Amino acid sequence: MTPPSIVVQWPRIGPYHLARLRAAHALVTARGGTLTALETAGYDSVYAWDQETAAEPFDRTQVFPDATFESLAPQAIIRGVTEALDRLNPDAVVI
Repeated sequence: MTPPSIVVQWPRIGPYHLARLRAAHALVTARGGTLTALETAGYDSVYAWDQETAAEPFDRTQVFPDATFESLAPQAIIRGVTEALDRLNPDAVVI
């Protein structure tokens, strides 16, 4: 059996998401799998979070790194996230 590849998708990753992703990564990799964080946008207009740029133990992909989430058209989000998921080709997606 091939180890599972899992993608966790959020509109924007904040500091508390990173703690959850680190814990999930530890659990998944202990079982031989991989975990990738898929972030829709680099910014949002709701939270005043700084961009989290520190190295993490998991892979991280931003679909629209220079965009504000709320400024993106729904069809652009659908297209961008779908294209990213097609490239990543995970066994499971956590939303």
